[in-house]
Amino acid sequence: MDPEGKYVAVGSKIYVVGGEFSYFDMTWSALSIDCRFHTVHPISDKRIEYDSVAEIIDGKIYVINSEGVMVFDTETQKWDPAMKKPDVELGKTYIDGSVVMGDKMYMRNYDNSFVYEPKENKWESDEMLNSKEWRNACVVDDVLYCYDTCVKEIRAYDPKQRCWRVVKGVEQWLPRMIGSRWSKLASYGGKLALFSHKSNARKGTIDVWFAEISLERRQGGEIWACLGMDFLVHEPTKASLCCDYLYSARLLL
Repeated sequence: MDPEGKYVAVGSKIYVVGGEFSYFDMTWSALSIDCRFHTVHPISDKRIEYDSVAEIIDGKIYVINSEGVMVFDTETQKWDPAMKKPDVELGKTYIDGSVVMGDKMYMRNYDNSFVYEPKENKWESDEMLNSKEWRNACVVDDVLYCYDTCVKEIRAYDPKQRCWRVVKGVEQWLPRMIGSRWSKLASYGGKLALFSHKSNARKGTIDVWFAEISLERRQGGEIWACLGMDFLVHEPTKASLCCDYLYSARLLL
């Protein structure tokens, strides 16, 4: 499984687009994995850029990179014939994060954040969203959550209120869970799932940890977190294996 690919789950199928493997073999550019029959089929005869992001809205997968927008209909299993060109300058830098909130795609490259509304093929900017760097984000109840590796905080962005907040209640246990910038948040049944890896000097390994985090909205808009459970998932011996586990986590949640 390509750790750099973008994964979209639709029913019993998982769609994989882009990624490192597509750079060497075009048949890996876009795949459909049927979990019922354990089969894999290519769904594109065109190369999809390595740095693409992909999200699903109303049964259609939108694949976006610096060249434009490609659309795959999961019902008809066909691609739109024409690529949609953005009316904003996305730049040539790697688009390394995307989420969906309110039928809009929110994405970020190394420099800026962008918002795309597929129904009207409309692009816009969000200065408040762009005021913070965010990567490895997820969405719970139309609020974006990400882990800020610089200040070691979980941040939340509400697109309706257009404001960032720091999630409270994590000060006691978050530092012992977070071990590196590869930590990843995922949406998990209305909760946050945190995957992180930490060096285990005694064993000479890198341990993968999992934590389930419940969220509570309080008066004034404050968001509080409560640790439900946490445990050691695996003890891989190499950092590369650990990263594969973290990337694969998105398929399980």
